[in-house]
Amino acid sequence: GIIGAVAGYTFIRKLIIEVFKIIHIIPLTVYSTDIKPVIIGLLISILCIVGSTILTINNLVREKTTLLLRPIAPPIGKKIFIERISFIWDKINYSNKLTIRNIFRYKRRIVMSIFGIASCTMILLAGYGIKDSIAYVVNKQYNEINHNDSLISLDGKLNAQELDEYSKNEPLEFNVYAKIDQVEVENKRLSFIIPDNDEEFKKALTIIDVKTKKETNLKENSVIVTEKLAKYFNKKVGDTIKILENNNLTYEFKISNICENYIGDYIYMTKDTYIKNIGDYKINTQYLKFNDPNKETEIITNIKNKNPHILNTISIANVKKETDTLFKSLNIIVYVLVIFSGALSFVVLYSLAYINISERQREIATLKVLGFYNKEVDNYIMKEEIIIVLLGILVGLVAGTIYTYKLIDSIEINTMQYIKNIHLDSYLQTFGFMVLFTIIVSIGVHFALKKIDLIESLKSVE
Repeated sequence: GIIGAVAGYTFIRKLIIEVFKIIHIIPLTVYSTDIKPVIIGLLISILCIVGSTILTINNLVREKTTLLLRPIAPPIGKKIFIERISFIWDKINYSNKLTIRNIFRYKRRIVMSIFGIASCTMILLAGYGIKDSIAYVVNKQYNEINHNDSLISLDGKLNAQELDEYSKNEPLEFNVYAKIDQVEVENKRLSFIIPDNDEEFKKALTIIDVKTKKETNLKENSVIVTEKLAKYFNKKVGDTIKILENNNLTYEFKISNICENYIGDYIYMTKDTYIKNIGDYKINTQYLKFNDPNKETEIITNIKNKNPHILNTISIANVKKETDTLFKSLNIIVYVLVIFSGALSFVVLYSLAYINISERQREIATLKVLGFYNKEVDNYIMKEEIIIVLLGILVGLVAGTIYTYKLIDSIEINTMQYIKNIHLDSYLQTFGFMVLFTIIVSIGVHFALKKIDLIESLKSVE
């Protein structure tokens, strides 16, 4: 507990702050000296460890002294369920039958093993799952939803035809316009987007309905809101939403659709609806996509030199790079989780293997006396361990998926929605790490089996 507290208050929290520094500017870091979390953690550990010890002792002291002085008898073998399915059981060879019966003979250890291994797998998969879910946001947002390469902020003094004059000779795939206002909905600031031409705007942005997963269109006298925003205000299709515009007037509109979006909060409306209900429409944003993305700097410079009404430009390529850098910092968290889940796996696997060997020392010694080679004894014991580990890993992968999805919901920030997505290679890497930990422990078990003293193990203590 003391070692854990020291590590937590020094290495771990400094590591977390370094990750946050990649995302935020932190001019000063003041570390807490509150020891309440340490005390709570120690009390939980003592409760679990001492509590389980007390339960075990209570069971032992009820036994007769003469029985305690004898070696613990192994559980009596009983007929298992699979034995009743004769067409399957009859096809299994003797060695595998023995393995299956032994697994079900030690039910408590099986449950404990599966639970321990599943917990380690779950923690490891959560690390990969968080990284996958957050990192996939960039690709989804800027490839499947947004399609523009650059965004230009304008002063709103020109119409579409006038703006076209400044970029007509540039090699552009598309050039579309919109009005973007910063509005408030129940004291939350967000972007209000009104395309100049709905059909043209589809080139720059695809509005995908969250239910149908298909592209949807803007409708008159209503708005489309992004999914994160709808969740935040607990809104659904058919509800109304109140928008406080820059003119300090509040407007109420019906929600026609809820759309996918992962970075930022947006409300979309048609130009006609805006003019009819709110007022004068002025273009203040230009979406550009280049035929050759490598010429972005050159084209933007040309347009800026010609157009005095430009206030600011944003390169989506730069946004992607910054976001990718931010998400790569998550690898540090994954590495920490791999290390800790690995350490936990070693403890769990080795402890269970040690208990297994100590409880069955007499049985293993008998096998050696009967002529089993070391390799055969290894197979006899390790086959059971491998089956239990595989079951534990499979349970852990299922539980880890559910746990990761719940965890992602809890770590989302206000302006970003993460995608619940765990890549196949993350499952494979998690599985691979757990198998690797098992192999390393099995090497230790091999040497432990070789060291069993046959004479001492088979001595009668009556």
